[in-house]
Amino acid sequence: MTGERKRHTAAVLSLDFAEQYGFYLKYHAHPVNQLVHVVFVPLLLGSALAALAQWRVSLGGVKLDLGLIVAVAYALYYIVLSPLLGASAALVMVLPLYLAGRALLLRAPDAQVVWSAFLVIQLLGWSAQFAAHEWLEKRRPALLDNLIQAFASAPLFVFVEVLAFLGLDQGLRKRFQRPQRARSTSRERRTPGGAKTPRRRMAHA
Repeated sequence: MTGERKRHTAAVLSLDFAEQYGFYLKYHAHPVNQLVHVVFVPLLLGSALAALAQWRVSLGGVKLDLGLIVAVAYALYYIVLSPLLGASAALVMVLPLYLAGRALLLRAPDAQVVWSAFLVIQLLGWSAQFAAHEWLEKRRPALLDNLIQAFASAPLFVFVEVLAFLGLDQGLRKRFQRPQRARSTSRERRTPGGAKTPRRRMAHA
């Protein structure tokens, strides 16, 4: 238990892409669960950015909305984790989600519409993900072991999932999955009764 907690703590504090992505893959192996996250994680992030964009703060005399500040923080974090992937995710996913949130604010008749949309999306998104982990992955969600990873890194890795589906990740997902499968096979061999094929006993004459 202590060793597991140390690994999770390391994942929280680490800015290493390999460690973060490996942690994510452990909790998202089922293809339907992956699809659930691809659909809802961007919606969750986008609705949060729209809600935050309603507030403005002054930084150095310049007024910026909180949604933009959070979006920039996400983009910088992703670029630190992986410069090429991070910049791509920032331009293709984070920026459009922020702009969509701003468009919603401009078109919404009042703040109640924005908050209603935020609450509905958050409720549906988190419920779907918890259900997928419970019924499909047969394990608890990653956020219960690493809260920062769930909120900060998950959108980037969902972006990688989409690239993998389109065949544009250059085999990144497969390279990270192989060591995990090897460790799983090794654990089966070490576990009593875990071997699939029992050893044959030599017959005595």
